[in-house]
Amino acid sequence: KNPLVAVKTFTQLVSKDWGSKDIRDKCYNVVLPQLHRISKLSNSLNHLGRAEKVDFEPLNLSDVLINTLNLVKSDYNHEMLVDISFDIEPNVVVFANQSLMEQVFLNIILNAVDAVGKVERPAVKISLFTELMTKVIVDIEDNGTGILQDDIQYLFDPFFTTKQAGTGLGLSIVHQILIDHQGQICVHKTSSIGTTFRVSLP
Repeated sequence: KNPLVAVKTFTQLVSKDWGSKDIRDKCYNVVLPQLHRISKLSNSLNHLGRAEKVDFEPLNLSDVLINTLNLVKSDYNHEMLVDISFDIEPNVVVFANQSLMEQVFLNIILNAVDAVGKVERPAVKISLFTELMTKVIVDIEDNGTGILQDDIQYLFDPFFTTKQAGTGLGLSIVHQILIDHQGQICVHKTSSIGTTFRVSLP
């Protein structure tokens, strides 16, 4: 609702004083980002509520993770100060949709990067390994301030968020994508010195 408040307020203001360049500039700088937020929210809701038929194919998951990290760096305009390390088994293949898998890992890694924003030496570790030859595990571990125990049960509920500007839909969509892939996501561990999200896929 907040983005609509900004759009409504500045639309009313502009209608009264459109001749003022200062008012027009303020309107542009406030309203346009809020419209982008509305568009993002609408797209997320559309994805969450629509059952899509997607194509699955054999994917090398290590390549998917590396591609996703490049997307993260692009999102931060190459100015990211977080130390991201890998411990990845090569040639781990899953049967999945590449675009959706990139969306899953992009969301979780961006959350991890946000979580370490206030620590002295921000770090994120991404691990990929197989378990009993039947499961593929991806752990994304950060050294942030952790998640409150009372919040864990709500993390994958639509609209639950601890971020000031968050929509609360990112992890809900991740959860749904993994269900569609017969996979799972959970908080593997959390404490005052970090959190690990674990994704498992067949």
